[in-house]
This record gives sequence, structure tokens and C-alpha cells, in this order.
Amino acid sequence: MVKIAGIDAEKATAETEVEKKMIKRFFQTISDFFKDVKSELSKVTFPSKSETIGSTTVVIVFTVIVSVFLAVVDLILVRLLRLVV
Repeated sequence: MVKIAGIDAEKATAETEVEKKMIKRFFQTISDFFKDVKSELSKVTFPSKSETIGSTTVVIVFTVIVSVFLAVVDLILVRLLRLVV
């Protein structure tokens, strides 16, 4: 019985060590992840103010052009349907 109890104690100790290693590895992985994130963010180049204004202007102008085009197409289709119906 003592031998079995000794084996059980050794097994429990081994399992505890494995759990400690798993927890340590888990937190090390999280730490590595955030180090990589910090490294990647240091490589990011953000656009200048003039680039941002230029891109925004292009988007707004294009949106207005497409809106006008769709409004004209809608108006034409509505008038055609009124003639047919």
C-alpha cells in the first residue's frame, strides 16, 4: 500500500509540474504575441494629413458622381415604366 501511495504521490507531483509548465508556456505565448504586435506596429506608416485629405476628397467626389448617375438612371426607368403602364 505504501508503494502505491508513493506512486500516486509521484504521479500527482508529475501532473502538477506538467500543469505548471503548461501555464508558464501559455503566458509566454501571450507575452510573445504582444511583443510581436508592438514590433509590427512600429513598422506601420500612417498617411500624412495631405494624403488623407486627398484620398477623402476622391472618395467623396466619386460617391457624388455615382449618386447622380444612379439618380438619372432611376428617373429614366421610372418615366419609361409610366409610359408602358
